[in-house]
Amino acid sequence: MAILVFAGVLSVPSAVFAEASWYGSIRGGVEFSEGGTNYYDGASRWGIRGSSEASEGLTAVYRFESKLSTSNASQPGGRLAFVGLTGGFGTFTLGQILSASYNHAGVIRDIGNWVSSPDTSVRVGNALSYAVSNDAFSMQFDAISTGGKDTGKTVDQLEFGMTVNMGDFGRVALSHTSVYDTIEPVSYWADYTGTTADTRTDFEVKKIMVEISKADTTNLANGELNATGLGAIARVGDKYSIGSCGAAADGSDACIMVEAFEETRTTYTNSAGTNTPATTQVFYANGVNDYDVVSARNVDEVGYKANHLSVEFGLGALTAALGYSESKKNGASASTKTTYIGATGGIGDTGMDWRAFSRVVSAPDGSKTKPWGIGLGKSLGGGAWTYLEHHNDGANTSYSVVGLGVSF
Repeated sequence: MAILVFAGVLSVPSAVFAEASWYGSIRGGVEFSEGGTNYYDGASRWGIRGSSEASEGLTAVYRFESKLSTSNASQPGGRLAFVGLTGGFGTFTLGQILSASYNHAGVIRDIGNWVSSPDTSVRVGNALSYAVSNDAFSMQFDAISTGGKDTGKTVDQLEFGMTVNMGDFGRVALSHTSVYDTIEPVSYWADYTGTTADTRTDFEVKKIMVEISKADTTNLANGELNATGLGAIARVGDKYSIGSCGAAADGSDACIMVEAFEETRTTYTNSAGTNTPATTQVFYANGVNDYDVVSARNVDEVGYKANHLSVEFGLGALTAALGYSESKKNGASASTKTTYIGATGGIGDTGMDWRAFSRVVSAPDGSKTKPWGIGLGKSLGGGAWTYLEHHNDGANTSYSVVGLGVSF
């Protein structure tokens, strides 16, 4: 019987199974900077992709791509992994994908080790994506559920991108991103040097809804917040609700809900070269700790919204791009603005190409950084190329790279 079953499996036509194709890019180099000469890992990767006809007019697609480190032959993390269905209706995919903002408003992508887009996201996981395109128009919509967040929302991030093709001229694209309940850790630490007891404290701050017991408070009147009591906790415009956990013995509401900020501090101590985790403490903003905190949950107002616009155009061997993006944290009055200009092109029939980009990033506090980069590449044939790049991060830190890559 086992032999018959095994023979039956072997007899399944091979056309049932999808055919896979391997691809990748292995990159390495040497970096020269003020800090000395170092090995440069050039964002190597490998992947597998393919498709299979599921039925007439319907094709199943898949792709998996992982990072590679040429410095130590490790795989430090995944890049892409998705399955999908495509047909006359467009394409649906599930998994970790290239985002709508990157595919549409990202400009002159993946040159050497750059992703020189105007501040878009790049890869997003836990995503359901829909894309449709024709010769004149393309569009992508992503719904992302990051998980582990008590937002009360099924979707934690939305992305939309749209491109209008302008024929030989190039393209015009825009995108929009909305992110909910983004927890943004803020960290600082002391250097672990010498034999003295240095410390490092990591901070994580998030906006939450806190349920507070009224049993031990004296500044509450008739179940309402007042200026001398818990009213000092809530900022102007904050929302709160009363009566979330039943009645107290006197018949009044036993608890209230109030918005606050929760700060988690984890302190590490170094003694004679040994890093020892110390304590993790939780604090609530504006004196909430003075009361009996019953429970706390995240609220979905922390996050940001971003808009991107890009224009790419070609003039013979030259491809140039202009980009602009603006992102704002929810509730903030000022935004971060990024303008971008870049170009790449070939040099006759030499097999050489060049690229250059410059950005201006304006922070909400009015400060600006101006990163830029230039590069020169040469095809060696057979999928191999060599390149020379110079980068400046806009904060007086620069480095140069000489690299070699092979694609397959």
